Amino acid sequence: MPFTHAVEDDILHFNWYGIITREDLQTFGKNMPALAASLGFVPYVLHTFDQMTGYRFQPLVVYTFSLLRKREKIPYPVKAAAVVNTPEKLALARLFKACNHSPNLTIEIFESEERARSWLTGDEADFDLDGECGAGRDVAVK
Repeated sequence: MPFTHAVEDDILHFNWYGIITREDLQTFGKNMPALAASLGFVPYVLHTFDQMTGYRFQPLVVYTFSLLRKREKIPYPVKAAAVVNTPEKLALARLFKACNHSPNLTIEIFESEERARSWLTGDEADFDLDGECGAGRDVAVK
């Protein structure tokens, strides 16, 4: 599995690395509900992709994954942030966000982990997403 995870206060942090495959997404999707339930609280979810070097699956796999995830109802509202640092990773994160069919899952995309953590743990009403990757504006990711 090309990620590690750690619980950091109220944040469940997934650090992705290497090449992500279809099988990795399937395993993640299968194990995530039990992992979240085992925590005893509703976590904020942080995905960082600094060490990801690529992926080996077609974009249709993301859509299929999202439909399967839709069957597994998320019982409480959850905020998830993705931190990306290249155009390829930004495109992949935008695809996951666009294919999100879970009404209790809000996904945003950020260029910095600091901003992502602030959004996750802060009051959404007071947070301005203008200029961030997930705000609907194109942001240059180097």
